[in-house]
Amino acid sequence: MLTIHCDDVKAIRHELAVYVSDQIGAVPTLKTSEFVLSPVEDEPIDKTLAVTAIREYIESLGETHNFDIIPVQNEIFIKSITGKIIERDTRKDPGMFSCPHCGFLTKYEEEYQTHIKIHYF
Repeated sequence: MLTIHCDDVKAIRHELAVYVSDQIGAVPTLKTSEFVLSPVEDEPIDKTLAVTAIREYIESLGETHNFDIIPVQNEIFIKSITGKIIERDTRKDPGMFSCPHCGFLTKYEEEYQTHIKIHYF
């Protein structure tokens, strides 16, 4: 498991989790200010690939000069260099629902509730 701390980029942690997990083939689990990547198989997650994917995503936003990605053991910290914090209008982003069992992501609560049923029936 690999934990990515997103305190300075909380507004984009959903999109970042999806992008990074797609790039390295892992299952994301969203938390309040971080997300955790779990391996799909028993192989460990390559931290270097995760750091590269995070840098690519930050670069796609044009924010590489404002943020640094710091890997420490099984954690990665995304820290603001200049004090800038990425913020978005929360009225436009209804949030995401993440399945705690398999990492399935959706922005629709009804779809999430329907998905959860497959784990219990």
